[in-house]
Amino acid sequence: MKNAFFLLPLLLVSQVGWAQEPQPTQEDSLRFTSKFVLPITFYTPETRWGFGGAGLLAFRLPGEPDSSRSSQLQGGGVYTLENQLLTYLSYILFRENEDYWLYGEVGYYRYTFFFYGIGNEDQDSEGELFSVNFPRFRIHALKQVVPNGYLGLHYWLDVFDIQDVAPQGRLADDQRDIAGRNGGIISGPGLIGIYDRRNDLNFPTKGVYAEALFQVNAPWTGSSFNYTRTSMDLRGFWSPFKQVNHVLAGQVYADLTTGEPPFNALALLGGTRRLRGFYEGRYRDNRLIGGQIEYRAPLFWRIGVNAFVGTAAVFDEFSEINPNIFRLGYGAGLRARISNEDYINLRFDVGVAEGQVNYYLTVGEAF
Repeated sequence: MKNAFFLLPLLLVSQVGWAQEPQPTQEDSLRFTSKFVLPITFYTPETRWGFGGAGLLAFRLPGEPDSSRSSQLQGGGVYTLENQLLTYLSYILFRENEDYWLYGEVGYYRYTFFFYGIGNEDQDSEGELFSVNFPRFRIHALKQVVPNGYLGLHYWLDVFDIQDVAPQGRLADDQRDIAGRNGGIISGPGLIGIYDRRNDLNFPTKGVYAEALFQVNAPWTGSSFNYTRTSMDLRGFWSPFKQVNHVLAGQVYADLTTGEPPFNALALLGGTRRLRGFYEGRYRDNRLIGGQIEYRAPLFWRIGVNAFVGTAAVFDEFSEINPNIFRLGYGAGLRARISNEDYINLRFDVGVAEGQVNYYLTVGEAF
């Protein structure tokens, strides 16, 4: 969401709604470690005012030891004055002392986005607004095969119905060959591998995380489009000073598509997690590479600060890569810890890119 500002009343002055329950000693029952519900109010140019709520449950499944990371459910629902609806439930579950790992998302979205064209060139600085309705289902199921290493299968499903395109825009132009401008189905099974040596799932202070994903979309998978996606994500976390709990975090990533993906499944630059400061989809193309670094430091009580800088580029062919195509985003933010047990933070970031300022408020770190 672009230029969004969220108001969460009473979050930092009251612990009602997310107080933790005493933990039982038995390991054969479901044990909650954190739970909270937050009211949400926000305003964006695309939505006008929006209202709703979000919540999180963190818990350990029956039989899981305290040494296992907590499973989590995050859900929310928002309605806006532009008759938009956003509902979602994301989940991450650990079983048998993290031997099995299941995570994904179920949701339904009726929302508006900006389309700025395809490619790294600044084709349309204002963008054209379009509406899209889509249910979403994503699941990743992994098994530990070596210490800290997991392999598994995944499946993505988006059924998108594009509506209300700009009458004189690119998406309404029958002469333009823009795959997906009339909607369709993204139905992609694939393989996923993860190596995870972070010391914490929600707020790591040391360790590494590496992920590689391959996905196929084709008629035989139920997809309206024929393309493949390969993505890679590498993160590292260090504590530069032993005396204080400061963290230096770094990430490099790549998103590569081949074939004929729809425009809304191309590699997207920007968003709440990668290259903050840019609207997600400000630039899009078949391929994306980028990286970011972030410094995180506590201030007092449950409040912390951070500063970040990132760069990324989209392109069609690898031969196009050169320093001039990379975009820069930077910014700073605040953190408010809403669960000491699970180190879960409320994240407010201000990102700056190409003279524009964007605001982000969500739960959990960017990476």
